[in-house]
Amino acid sequence: MSTRVVSSSLWIVAGVLGIGTSLVFRVEPVAWAITITLGILAVLVGTVPLLRADPRVAPWSVALGIAWVSCYIALAVWQLDDPAALITDVGLALFAVAAVVVGRRPAVAAA
Repeated sequence: MSTRVVSSSLWIVAGVLGIGTSLVFRVEPVAWAITITLGILAVLVGTVPLLRADPRVAPWSVALGIAWVSCYIALAVWQLDDPAALITDVGLALFAVAAVVVGRRPAVAAA
């Protein structure tokens, strides 16, 4: 499986999980709006490379990764008193880190 497919899949899963957790658990309007927007962008950034290989998506993936990790780490710090929220936020941040790292790796030719 190519790094493009893995990275795209990670972004799509992160986006769906981010949207799902926001719809179910977020009650603050600003946090809700930001995480839903990031989730939609993650699904878009994950879907575009699956439809067509476009090298212009890589910088968007990195930019989204920075915004995503910053947001979810800030949420984790803000919700330090709630272990479930802390674990969820850190887990979602790690999805973005994995998506960017895998997406930035050079593709390895199949043997």
